Amino acid sequence: MKKFLSAFVTLWLLISGIYAQTKATNWFSVKGFLPEWNNAHIQLQVNGVPVYNSMVLNDLFSYTGKVESTKEGLLKITRNRQTVYLSLFIEPGTIKVRDEGKKLVAYGTTTNDGYVALMQQFDSLALLQTHLPFAVIKDYKRSLATAYIKQAPASPISLKLLADYFYLDGSTNDTLYYQLYHSLDPAIRQSYTAKKLEPEVKRRYVVANGRPAPVLELPDSSHQCFPIYQPGRITLINFWASWCLPCKREHPALIKLYKQFKEQNFTIVSISLDINRSAWVNAVKTERLEWLQLNDLKGWTSPASALYGVKLLPHNLLLDATGTIIGKNLRFEEIEAILSKTMGPSQF
Repeated sequence: MKKFLSAFVTLWLLISGIYAQTKATNWFSVKGFLPEWNNAHIQLQVNGVPVYNSMVLNDLFSYTGKVESTKEGLLKITRNRQTVYLSLFIEPGTIKVRDEGKKLVAYGTTTNDGYVALMQQFDSLALLQTHLPFAVIKDYKRSLATAYIKQAPASPISLKLLADYFYLDGSTNDTLYYQLYHSLDPAIRQSYTAKKLEPEVKRRYVVANGRPAPVLELPDSSHQCFPIYQPGRITLINFWASWCLPCKREHPALIKLYKQFKEQNFTIVSISLDINRSAWVNAVKTERLEWLQLNDLKGWTSPASALYGVKLLPHNLLLDATGTIIGKNLRFEEIEAILSKTMGPSQF
């Protein structure tokens, strides 16, 4: 598999010539033939800054400008309540945009053509994996993207692949995300998209598997502060809220885990993102949650939420007895399997 990925990446490096980036100031054009988008509003952004606002008229739109090196572009097309986006590479030459029905495609210049060809190759290889479920296919494509990034750290395509397959995806390997980001060429890391990714890369690495969990104290319902975990016990940190129905659906499984393993060096600490104290306290009582309950009543602005990178609820992290993160957003069967393997079967 590794040899195949290496050969595959090398081939596309040669075909697309992605190492060549112009440094001279040159003209570029973005031209679109979009017969299905007549009278739609067009906005072109370069490095996040709008440079062109117009309409699709008589099936066409066109913009010409100057560029010193390959930049990140975004085309936004809006008509009535429908909006579509197309990310593209702004570079010297004529960049053409076409509507393929389900998506827009940019082509006609070296980097744009290289990216399109690479995506077609990813799709072709994924189609061969007919026996795999969708989630595994997604991971397979991510492995192809990872191999490409490792072999082409100076390519703007590599940065786009990192954004495509890792950015805002909580199912990815946070340590790998961090390593791939920092493997990129320093010039690439100074680009607009890289700067947008950087805060998330850092934040997610703080709570990556294998990292020590951040230390923080929060108050309980009696206003007494407790650390959100204490070394010496395997701890499941559970973020939730009284208004979160999926959180409440998880409570029977949490209660079962707690009863199974609480006598075997395991505990749970729940951190609520409620801002209504009464709603939180009443939910804890109604749901019969017997373990430590913490809440600073700051909701999504809580330091705990920011520090642990909580974006959705429920959210859980499993720590070993040293306070090292060994799993995130695990299914309860997975947690139970880990605890059974570590502690032996419970007597519950």
